[in-house]
Amino acid sequence: MVGTGRRAAVVLALLVGCAVPEPALTPRESSVRVGKARPPPDARELGPVTSEDGSGCGFTGRRGSYEGAEANLRDRTAAMGGDYVEIVKVSPAIQTLDCLSNRWAIEGIAYRTGPAVVLPPPPPPAVDCVPPCSPGYACSAGACLALCNPACGPGQVCRQDRTCAAAH
Repeated sequence: MVGTGRRAAVVLALLVGCAVPEPALTPRESSVRVGKARPPPDARELGPVTSEDGSGCGFTGRRGSYEGAEANLRDRTAAMGGDYVEIVKVSPAIQTLDCLSNRWAIEGIAYRTGPAVVLPPPPPPAVDCVPPCSPGYACSAGACLALCNPACGPGQVCRQDRTCAAAH
């Protein structure tokens, strides 16, 4: 009877010692909600998102957890611009004939439920001069303009022959 209690205490100590601490969420990860329910009707689907935590077998790998896989899922969803992920499939660490897997995996669909993120418009494409301007000329909006040397004074413009003339 004493041996059974002692064995149970050893097994309990091993299980507690093997527990994986729950990861602390970053502010970015905290901004993403996770659930198995469908998102609100106005949510925009961003695409599939997957994550995993842990690798290898038994003591030869890194033990993963559901919480670690979920934190990674939140981070990947946030990187896509999402704020909600619907969990579609959870693959826990499993025991096979030759391996006690350490890997947890979660598959989901990322959504944006809040207002659309408005990105600034891209800058207009640069217009190059083709062929390149000759020395003494500068490219401006696809046209080669003469550069006078010395520069023209107030009320003057640089002509194509690179001389200054009165502005009309």
